[in-house]
Order: sequence, then C-alpha cells, then structure tokens
Amino acid sequence: MYTKRWIVSLPTLLLAIGLIACSRARSDAEITTDVQTKIQADAALAADPINIQCNSGVVVLSGSVKTDTALSTAEDIAKQVEGVKGVVNNLQVVSAAISPPVGQRTMKKTAKPAQAAAPVARVASSASPQTQAAPQPALPVPEPVRVTIPQGTGMTVRLIDPVDSEKNKEGDTFRASLDSPIVIEDKTVIPKNADVETRLVSSKSAGHFTGSSAVVLVMSKITFGGKTYDVQSGEFSKQGASRGKRSAAVIGGGAAVGAVIGAIAGGGKGAAIGAAAGAGTGTGVQALTKGEQIKLPSETLLEFQLKAPLTVIPASDTSKRETVG
Repeated sequence: MYTKRWIVSLPTLLLAIGLIACSRARSDAEITTDVQTKIQADAALAADPINIQCNSGVVVLSGSVKTDTALSTAEDIAKQVEGVKGVVNNLQVVSAAISPPVGQRTMKKTAKPAQAAAPVARVASSASPQTQAAPQPALPVPEPVRVTIPQGTGMTVRLIDPVDSEKNKEGDTFRASLDSPIVIEDKTVIPKNADVETRLVSSKSAGHFTGSSAVVLVMSKITFGGKTYDVQSGEFSKQGASRGKRSAAVIGGGAAVGAVIGAIAGGGKGAAIGAAAGAGTGTGVQALTKGEQIKLPSETLLEFQLKAPLTVIPASDTSKRETVG
C-alpha cells in the first residue's frame, strides 16, 4: 500500500519542481548582462559598438559591426544565453563605407577616374573667377577725372632762368613757374608755382649799324602732380630800339663837324676833307658799340595764351590719389 502511494506522488513531485523552476525565470537585466559579457569576450566583436536591450526575454541588438560574419556571430551568442526567448538583430555592417580594403579602394579609383575628376574640374573652374574677382571691390583708387582748359586761357609765368638776346639762341629752354593758379568753376586745375618750361623760338641781336634785337618765347611744358603736359601757347616777344636812324644821325653829325673844322683850316677844299674825316670819325665811334640788347632777368613776368586746349588731371584730384596711395 505504501508503494502505491509513492507511485502516485511522483508525477506530482515533478510538476512541483517544474513550477518552482518557472517561478525563478531570469530577469531582463540578468539576460542583458549575460549577453553583453559573452559578446565582449568574443575577439571579433569586442571593439564593435554594440548596444544590447532586453524586454520580456526578447533581446534587441543595435549598433554596427565590421563584417557580415560578425553580425551573425553576435546574433548566435545572444540566442544561446539562458532565458532568451528571441533576438531582434538591428546591427549594421559599416566597414565597407568607412574603410574598404586597399585593393578595393585602388580598384574604385582606377575604374572611375573620369567621374572622380570631373566634379573637381568643374568646381575649380567655377571658383577661379570668384577668387580673381574678390579683390576688385577693395580697390580704393578711382579713375582720374580729366579737365580740359579751353583755348585762349591766359597764363602768367615767372622766369627762373634769365634770357639774353646776345647770348642765347633759338631752341634754348628756360625754367619758369606758374605765377597764379588756373581755376575753372571754382576748382583749382593747375596750382600756383607749377613748373613751367619756356623755349626761345626766335632771337636776334642788334648789329653795329642797323637793326634791333628781339626775343620770342613760348611755353612748351608744364609739370605738376607728378605729370608733365605738352603745351601749345602763343608767343611772348620783346624788341629793342631800332639802330638804323641813330647810326645815320651819329655818322651825319660827324661829317658836319668835320666840314666846319676843315673850312676854318683851309677854305673849300679843306671843308671837303674835313667833312670826310668827320664822317669817318663818326663811323668809328658807332662801330665800337652795338645796339640795345634784350635782357629778361630772373623773376620777369611773361604773359602767354593757350593756342590749343590743354587736358590735365586737376591738382585736387592728383593730391587725393597720392594720399590714398
């Protein structure tokens, strides 16, 4: 009778043991820790960023691995952990995009050289004009404004070098300076004391008996603001006193005085001889001296007028450009 009771109680005992085992099912935290420990223990997976979560016994894998083999290995490890009911594998293989093998990189570069180079060439060609154009807005110096001085404008010039009709010849040049500024519409176009060059175009020295001395000058250049301009001007001329009438008077006067002296000395013939001698004396005196020479000393003021319009960069604009530079 005791044997029968034991046989009846054995299934009940096994059921009780099963219930006890079920009541001690593993928690999600225990499963997560176990899966993580085993994955990190695998040399092929230890360095990969793998995230592990467990919810009601279902393990979710996320993150990335280097190869497809590593992806499968991680999933198999999770399935073998006690208490795991299922595995959701969200791992991604990222090694091909980040660091392909050397052989694969070489093949890609050599297989598609035109596709890789074309975008670079287009970018370079479009960027180049932008690089060249960038400095243009930074240029501070504007284009110079030019002003034209009309024909007939008067210019007063003060000589620096003296002029002498006896010493100077045609083609000689003389330094001078502008005595007063040239102003147009209340704006100084050429400043006072601008450097001026004058040129002797005609020079005549008076002779011993007849003729008069004369000089003719023109403006040839004017310089200011670091620029020199050619000038076409009218003439400044100065002529000395005529020599012809004064020579005749001196020679005639000498003959008359000689005739008087000759008449006193010896009558008619003596008068004739005296006249000739007197005339010779007058000529000798006249031959010893020359006629009046033209001398224009330094500081002499000369007046000129423009024969043709003169276009210049105004003095005020020039000074601004020099300040900016």
